[in-house]
Amino acid sequence: MYEMLKCNFHAHYYESYGRNATAVVDAHRAAGYDCVALTEHFCFLPNLDVEEEGARYAQAKYGQDLLVIVGEEASFELSREGGAYGKDVVCLFLDHVIRCELHPHAAPSTEVGPLIPFSRGLDLIHEQGGIAVVAHDAWGAWYDRRHDGKEHGLWVWDRRHGLPIDAWEVGNGWARFEKNAPALDLMLSHPQESVDEGYIVLASSDVHAANQVQRLGACRTYVFVAERSAAGVKEALLSHRTVGYCDGQVYGREEWVDRWRAASTRG
Repeated sequence: MYEMLKCNFHAHYYESYGRNATAVVDAHRAAGYDCVALTEHFCFLPNLDVEEEGARYAQAKYGQDLLVIVGEEASFELSREGGAYGKDVVCLFLDHVIRCELHPHAAPSTEVGPLIPFSRGLDLIHEQGGIAVVAHDAWGAWYDRRHDGKEHGLWVWDRRHGLPIDAWEVGNGWARFEKNAPALDLMLSHPQESVDEGYIVLASSDVHAANQVQRLGACRTYVFVAERSAAGVKEALLSHRTVGYCDGQVYGREEWVDRWRAASTRG
């Protein structure tokens, strides 16, 4: 028997609250989430102390009612035709941060360096038992500073072969609701193809403040767990028991979409 959890695997806090994630944690619980991953941007902070404190805070306040996953959002270099482009990856279930990139908003005490090659970045995630999720790949098609100068941007999807990518963020609330008009058509990155090719499919809100949790939560993931714990969530992801929901569009393996529909009807 599996329990269905409402999850958000992509959430930020630093730009709104500094070194304190409690407001974002509380907002997710108030919005009915069972699980949230704290995934602050690469190199805003030199370690995962805030994420780990957020997990302890949730455990003390909510017990197993709200699980907090420790992670970060990294940017790795994906090159094409002589150009280098930073493409974003949500890293879940981390023990320590990935080595930093040169980020304009890095904390003053943070040691930074050049972008890590994309394949090496994925290896660094896997070496600590993490899960690598390509984030908002749709941005590659219109976000100016990642444009390759051609008629289209550099999509990770087009370079996916041979890369040990675990999961695809097929829906992103920030891109859908907070960015400019082209995002309305590009919020989803190859959603059905991600299912068909055997990737874990997720949809996430990408919130940056507590007051965005409800609205951007139109993009979220449902996970079917055998055990209500962080380890249980990880096992469910690796077993592809997920449904990505974004603004009325639903993707996942047929069995789990059917279970989600049945549960949603009962609810």
